[in-house]
Amino acid sequence: MQRKAIMLGAVWVALSLFVLSGAIYAKSSSSTVVTKFETELEPCALCPEPEAEGDSKFILKTQAGVVKDKTFTGKVELPIPNTLGIIDATTAQSAVVHLILSRLVFGLLTQYADCTLVLTEIEQEFEDGVLETEAEYKVDVRLKKGAVVNKKGSCVVNGIVGGLPDVLAGDVATVFVNGVQILEGTFA
Repeated sequence: MQRKAIMLGAVWVALSLFVLSGAIYAKSSSSTVVTKFETELEPCALCPEPEAEGDSKFILKTQAGVVKDKTFTGKVELPIPNTLGIIDATTAQSAVVHLILSRLVFGLLTQYADCTLVLTEIEQEFEDGVLETEAEYKVDVRLKKGAVVNKKGSCVVNGIVGGLPDVLAGDVATVFVNGVQILEGTFA
């Protein structure tokens, strides 16, 4: 009889630990995990427009292993006039701005996404008594309710139009304006 009581006690302890560990696992699996990679986009050594600048970000939020939010953004700021032939609002509007994403694959830098940025703002302000003009271009692509939404601009990812890139640390972002490379950065 004592042996049955010990066995029953051992089974109860084992069952309790099993249930408790399941509750802890369920609790930890329902927490939100945020993955974020970003880069400052800066002029490359031989790029023709030293006053250009920008940034890019990738944010992934998951809960219990399910993607809840996924966002890729990029912003490029160009002075007007500049060495790229953008001299006024009209040429700023017609400029073709691409943010190319690449990743090392077997030692080779391989392009996997081409995002088109759109002109969102032309800003003018006086700085040290001089009127300065700047064009701002953006891309903002998000996953909403399981569908890719292009808020500003768009991306082609691995040949799929309307895609949303999955950025990893170490990926390289390169910006081209009218076919000329002007900025670059590495995601971290």
